[in-house]
Amino acid sequence: MSKRILAIISAIILATGMTACGDKDSDTVATTEKVEEVTATEKDNAEVGEKSEDEATEEKTTDDSLFSDESKESDMTDTEDDSAEEVVFEKAPDQNIQFFDIPEGTTKIGYEAFGACYNLDTLTIPNSVKEIESDAFNSCESLKEIDLPESLEIIGDSAFIYSGLEHIHIPDSVKHIGNSAFYECRNLKEANIPSGECLVDKINGSESVSVFEYCSSLEKVTLPDDLTVIPDSMFSYCKSLTTVNIPDSVKRIGLAAFGNCESLTEFSMPSHVEEIGCGALSCTKIKEITIPDTVRVIEANAFSSSYDMVITIESEHIDSLSEHAFDQVKEVRVPQSLLDSLHVREDGFADAYANNATVTAYNYTGTKSETASDKSEEAVSSKKEKGIVGDWYPKDPSSDPDFHFVVNADGTGYHYNGQKKSNFTYRFDGWNFTTKAGINALTTRYYYDEDKDILTSSYGDEYIKK
Repeated sequence: MSKRILAIISAIILATGMTACGDKDSDTVATTEKVEEVTATEKDNAEVGEKSEDEATEEKTTDDSLFSDESKESDMTDTEDDSAEEVVFEKAPDQNIQFFDIPEGTTKIGYEAFGACYNLDTLTIPNSVKEIESDAFNSCESLKEIDLPESLEIIGDSAFIYSGLEHIHIPDSVKHIGNSAFYECRNLKEANIPSGECLVDKINGSESVSVFEYCSSLEKVTLPDDLTVIPDSMFSYCKSLTTVNIPDSVKRIGLAAFGNCESLTEFSMPSHVEEIGCGALSCTKIKEITIPDTVRVIEANAFSSSYDMVITIESEHIDSLSEHAFDQVKEVRVPQSLLDSLHVREDGFADAYANNATVTAYNYTGTKSETASDKSEEAVSSKKEKGIVGDWYPKDPSSDPDFHFVVNADGTGYHYNGQKKSNFTYRFDGWNFTTKAGINALTTRYYYDEDKDILTSSYGDEYIKK
């Protein structure tokens, strides 16, 4: 109890005692009034004091509610941020280490973290690691095995280049595998790709090239069912690869994808493949291969120098066929309908596309895939309906009046530049048709505006019929 309260009580007792002793009423009243005044004052002060304390507490509580909760949230956010922050393992303590356990909580193994650690043969990666940066294990020649955690999402460019890995299992959690990730891992015998998406950079759309290039001991690789592209040089110079199962989902086999795979003897072309890149299957020992009628592009040297190979082409229409595509293979069987569309005989086909190979024409009677170009009869019958057939001249009156081109109903036509004719063939789907100069390359695409009866080229030039 405070001194001031004691003083108040003493004053009350004193006043009571004075009344009892018969003091004057005025004095009593005065004293009582004084005491009441003091009491009231003290009470007010006490209430103010209590209020101040309560208010202080309340204000503190209010402050806490405004700031503590935010601070709490901030603290929690900070905690979450801290937990979400990258914890990078940047560098091995010594390049001569033989074994190492990467600390728990690490989220990223940094650039060249174990680069040139030639003696490293044992490594533990915690389940917190999400990314292995480029060149992280460059030239780790003694590292024969490694367990990649299920937390891993990114394997950077050249992450394991020149390493001694003999087997690798890439977990399903991996979303991206960089260029040359396992380039020239000469001891690597078995590997897998978990998904087709992990070979495509979603930011810029580029594909991961040379992932297993020069893995000269690679014998077995497992590819996913959703794979749509075999990127450039993916298995180039994998000299021990004898067979590979390509899923039918693949639409493009990239440049040198299986180039110089000199032991590759078994290969089933995907049934939906549309493009076969330059040197894609050159220098292999595949005995027989069938190119399905879905194929629209075959680039230079795609099958060249595969001396034992017999190729059967089922496609009756190819948009782009580059020179030397089949040079120095054993035999190429070509549908007569394809030769007719190219306006060449077997010997002409051999000269242009299959040097030092036997070319044999045959009548293709197989079931064709449902593609736009397969509807050739429908396309021909619709040409007149859509008004494509006829003579077309530049709409711009300032253009050379001698220039024009003629579209025939049978899928052929010619350009005339005032001096000579250049024959072409074309495809038509009712609105668009594409011309080909011979078979070497696509030249021009046109869009037909039926309402205006105008052809607009892919270069923006407009043509009208006369």
